[in-house]
Amino acid sequence: CAQSPQKDIILGSSASIQLSASSATSCKINGTPVTCSGGSCSGSVSVTPQQSDLDGSSNANYLCDCFNNSPETQQPVSIHVIQPTCNLTADKTHVGSGGTVTLTPSGTQITSCKVTSSSNAQYSHSVTVSSGSCTTPFTSPAITGQTTFTMTCGTTAGTNITGHVLVDLNPQF
Repeated sequence: CAQSPQKDIILGSSASIQLSASSATSCKINGTPVTCSGGSCSGSVSVTPQQSDLDGSSNANYLCDCFNNSPETQQPVSIHVIQPTCNLTADKTHVGSGGTVTLTPSGTQITSCKVTSSSNAQYSHSVTVSSGSCTTPFTSPAITGQTTFTMTCGTTAGTNITGHVLVDLNPQF
């Protein structure tokens, strides 16, 4: 009984638990029966860990049960669940045309971060990630119109999450 593939998953995402057993007449993964024939069982069940499923180590624990006209065989499987964050803030929400802002990233349980700009397709700023987090502020490029800065963070689960901040020009009267 094992998680497939073996990696972290983000809270609320699905994972597959696979079971393959010989010399078994019936098996269940977390209470859901799998296919058994000719003395062996195999199958998989999709699970979606929620906050209430987690133990103190951020693991969701499930159980594989197999029977063969004798005592039950149980094997636990743990899925490591992460709750990554990816946020981006600006020190100002409005600037004069050509002005800049200080952007501050904030991310946890991440492997990489990059900031892009909606008003400048060539702008891309790699954010330093250390020990799974990022916090080093940096200066934006010149802002000449309403701009959304988007930070995209890679997670240890192999997926991306994003954070956004909108900066607009000062109103003209």
